[in-house]
Amino acid sequence: MTNEEIKEFWEWCGFTILKEKEWDLRRRARIGFIYPNGGRYTRLPSLGLNNLFRWAVPKLQEISKEHYITFEHPFNDPTTWAITINIELHYNYKEFEGRDKDPAIALFRAIQQVIKEGV
Repeated sequence: MTNEEIKEFWEWCGFTILKEKEWDLRRRARIGFIYPNGGRYTRLPSLGLNNLFRWAVPKLQEISKEHYITFEHPFNDPTTWAITINIELHYNYKEFEGRDKDPAIALFRAIQQVIKEGV
């Protein structure tokens, strides 16, 4: 995954990436990102499960109230996670899947498919 893909992902989640970083005198830091809740920060959140469920999964709920996320080990391989997202669109379900050793990255990849499909 590239930095550009990560930025695109967080923008889809509602983050604003400032073209020029703004100087915040109170924090003595250059602010480059505005979070969906209005907070201004120097960097984007990490791709951990907590952040994905805080920022990305609610975005899935905006697409479809009927969606399911399944975490499993494919072929009983405990070293790999397969994350499947099923989203109800116009009375049909569409399936997106991500696989990785890290469940957060697998979820990121599945949501990334949703973004690329333009759902």
